[in-house]
Amino acid sequence: MNTSAKQPHIQIILFVLVGGLSALIHFLTVILLVEALRFPPLFVNIFGYLAAVLFSYYGHSRLTFNVRVTSHKTFLKFLITSFIMFLINQTLFYVTLRILNIQYHLALFITILTVALLTFIAFKFKVFKNA
Repeated sequence: MNTSAKQPHIQIILFVLVGGLSALIHFLTVILLVEALRFPPLFVNIFGYLAAVLFSYYGHSRLTFNVRVTSHKTFLKFLITSFIMFLINQTLFYVTLRILNIQYHLALFITILTVALLTFIAFKFKVFKNA
């Protein structure tokens, strides 16, 4: 059963919960690698994003969109969508960090929130639509 068909408010709550935890994983991974190991923020953003994507796939497929068994096609759509979102993430992070000169904590926060909204739309209407 797809939760979007019967209880959209529950689906949004679950998306926010899983997405929030994914964002926290992303955020903390970047902060830890920058602050503790002094890696450049744009470089370690890749690792933060990858860690979040792994958590996100499991959480969204199982909880948000209630897909117990995903097909290879669904997983491939998820990976392609995640890669596109990663490109948007890196581009937006670069613009806010380097061009707008926003401090990296705030630039990362803005980037994560923006990409989260775009990701929900893509997951709901493309990736898990018929899963």
